[in-house]
Amino acid sequence: KKLQNSEKMFNVLTILVDSVSLKGFKRILPHTFDYIVNKMKNTIKYDNFHSVGENTLPNLVTYLTGLVVDDNDDLDINNEIEHFKKLDETYYDYLPYIWNTFERLGYLTIFQEELASFGPFNYFNNGFRFSPTTFYGFLFNLGLEHIKQVPSHCYNYQPAYMKFFDQYKSIMDK
Repeated sequence: KKLQNSEKMFNVLTILVDSVSLKGFKRILPHTFDYIVNKMKNTIKYDNFHSVGENTLPNLVTYLTGLVVDDNDDLDINNEIEHFKKLDETYYDYLPYIWNTFERLGYLTIFQEELASFGPFNYFNNGFRFSPTTFYGFLFNLGLEHIKQVPSHCYNYQPAYMKFFDQYKSIMDK
C-alpha cells in the first residue's frame, strides 16, 4: 500500500557491523549498544542473526534481499538468484533489494559503506551501474580514498563515518 502524504512515515535505519558478533559488539562498544537498545525508540536488535556465507557479500545480499547465495553464487535456492542475474549479470542492480520496496512506498533510501574500493559490492566486483538508493555514498567514499588526508578515512579531520551520519541525520530530520 502506498502511503498517503497525511500518513505518518517512520524512519527505518539499519546499521550492519560486519565481522563482529553481538557479544563482541556489547563488549567493545557498550555505550553505543546501550544507546541503540535503550535510548532509541522502537529499536529491534537481532539476537539470532547468523552468517550464511564466508564473507560480507553473501551475508549482506541475504539480509537485503531475502535470497540465499554463497560466495561463488553456487548455492541458489529455487534458482532465484539465476532468475535475477538474467536481467543484468555484470552489476548488482538486478537483485530485489528491500530498499526498492521502501522507495515504492515513498521513503528516501540510503546505502552507505565504509570504503568504496573495499565495499562488498565493489571489491573484485563491478558494484552498481545505477545508484541503488536515493542517497548512495560511493562517490564520496571514492573521493576520500583518492585525496591525501591525515589521518586517512577522515574528512576535514573528522572520521568519515561521522560525516555520513551527520548528513543522513539532517536528511531524516526534514
